[in-house]
This record gives sequence, structure tokens and C-alpha cells, in this order.
Amino acid sequence: AGFPVIPYPVDFRAPGPRYAWRGFYEVARGLRLTDVITKEWVGLVAYRLMGRTDAFLPGE
Repeated sequence: AGFPVIPYPVDFRAPGPRYAWRGFYEVARGLRLTDVITKEWVGLVAYRLMGRTDAFLPGE
């Protein structure tokens, strides 16, 4: 595109390490988090398979 791209987190959802697994104890919230996480991982895998990125994880 002719200009440098700087990645920036725009949908930050992580509550921090202290509460990282707490949501999975509440079934409904855990299912919502699993849905979000699954979509993110599918997107990462799709980008890698389509050759749009050389790294599997951002920042590698």
C-alpha cells in the first residue's frame, strides 16, 4: 500500500492473568469466550493457509 502498517489492538477483551480462566467456570460466558477464541484462531489459520502472513501468530 506504500505506507507502514502498525498493528494496534482494537477489541481488547483479556481481563488479565488473575481472571484468565474464571469465565470458563460460568457456562454461558465460557461458551461466548470459546466462540470468540475459535473465530480468532480460524482467522489466523486461514491467513496462514492463504499466504497472507508468514508467521502463524502475530508478532512472530
